[in-house]
This record gives sequence, C-alpha cells and structure tokens, in this order.
Amino acid sequence: MNLPDLSTTSLVLEGGGFRGIYTTGVLDYFMEQGLYLPHVYGVSAGALNAIGYAAKQPGRNAQVNFRFCSDKRYISARNMLKYHCAFNLEFIFDTVPQKYLPFDYDTFFSSEVQVHVGATNLLTGKCEFFGKEQMDKRMFPVRASAALPLFSYIYYLGNTPYLDGGISCPIPIFEAMRDGSQKQIVILTRNPSFVRKSAANLPLIRRVYRKYPNFIQTEENRHIIDHRQRKTCALLAKTGQAFVLQPKQPLQLSSMRADEASLRALYAQGYDDAKAAFPQLLEFLQK
Repeated sequence: MNLPDLSTTSLVLEGGGFRGIYTTGVLDYFMEQGLYLPHVYGVSAGALNAIGYAAKQPGRNAQVNFRFCSDKRYISARNMLKYHCAFNLEFIFDTVPQKYLPFDYDTFFSSEVQVHVGATNLLTGKCEFFGKEQMDKRMFPVRASAALPLFSYIYYLGNTPYLDGGISCPIPIFEAMRDGSQKQIVILTRNPSFVRKSAANLPLIRRVYRKYPNFIQTEENRHIIDHRQRKTCALLAKTGQAFVLQPKQPLQLSSMRADEASLRALYAQGYDDAKAAFPQLLEFLQK
C-alpha cells in the first residue's frame, strides 16, 4: 500500500481501562494494513495500546485481555489487599511478557514509531510525557500512566510521584499539536454523546492525596479538562485536521470489570469500524 508522507501525522489514544479494547481492535486493523504513524500519544490504557503498536504485535494486547480478564492475578480485590493495586501491573508487565505472551522488546525499542506516554505528576497536577529513551524493559512510565488513583500505589520516576495520565490529560491531543503534528488520527473509547461528570469519589481523593493539593485540584477539574479535549477533537475533525474513530453507542462495559465475551464484542467493533472507515482515512491522509 502506497502511503503519503506521514511525518506530520500523529496517533492519539484515549485510555479507559477495559474500554481500551476498542482501540486495540482499531490498531490491529491498522497494523494488518501496514499503517504505522511516526508518533503515537497514549495515556493509561492508551499507553498500553501505544507500546503494542510500536512493537508491531497485532493481536497480542487483545489476547492479554481475553485470556486474563477473569484471572485474579490480573485484576481483583485480592490484588488490592496483597499489592495495593487492583490491576496487578507487575503481573501485566513482568509475568505475562516473560511467561505467557512475549512482548517484542527488540522491535519496540528499534521501531520507527515514537511513543509518548503521559503520566500525571502529583506535585504539579500536570501531565508529563515520556518516550522510549526514558524506558527500559520494566516500562515504568507506562505503569505510572496506568496506575489508577485509589486503586494503585504511586509510582516514582526518579523522586517524582506519578499516577494515571488520564486524570490530567484524558486525550493527549494538545501534546501532539504542541510537538508539531498537523494531522491527528484520534481513537476514543467513549461515544460522541458522552459527557464526563464531576467525580463522586472526590472526598476520598482529597483525604488520600491530601499531600498533593495540585493533584487534587486536577481531579476536581477532570470533567472540565475532559470536555475541553473532546470538544477540540470534534472541532478538528470538522476542520479536516483530525480523523476520529470512536464507539457509536454508549458502552455498557466498565473500565475495571469485563468478561471475555464482552471484550471480544468491543474488540470486533473497533476492528470493524477501522475497516469500514479505512478508505476515508486514506483520503484524509492524502489531503
């Protein structure tokens, strides 16, 4: 397939826990077609999808979710008691790639696809982005990006505490634009009518993270940040600067609980949406 110059086009991935399997389906179709963008920006579940895309391993991220979604080592209340983390990120990043579904580290680190993984700095409340040059096989920036407040312990990169990148930057569209991207392919895990509400757990957030007032303020404003970034994506799509793929209907899938059948259905939706939209996507890229 002959592709136009993609040097100023980026891929932007929303998070969403298990809802990220929609993105996995889209990216698997892209990889099967040989469509690799030079830059991919991801937060939380989007960060996990980003590294799978850069490693050029279609099918792997899907199989991790299908195979382990009901495995108590992957996500469970027991993990909270034992590891202080509902999603056992050590199991996901250490055990799974070493024992069950190998991750292609060589391809990832040598890939022309540059990754930009966002995590929220608890001291500033702002999202900071990390590239492959700041990673090793432990992928600590990706773990930090996926570490959910209240459901994970804090990750320290250097001496700085970090949590879920989706808190401060749900859709890293502005980061891509600041880096000079002129076109964005944006994959969202919420339908077009979704409107985030103010978090119901703010009292607990304020108590648990009282040492980090800037992070608390970001949590308090998360719904405003989310609305602004979604509005920006919609506007850029109307002006021809972005191509947006997202579920058409509200999802019944929780970010933290899913069964294999539901995951397979949402994965298929993402794959089929990408396949159906691919001719229009190629037109977008060629303009």
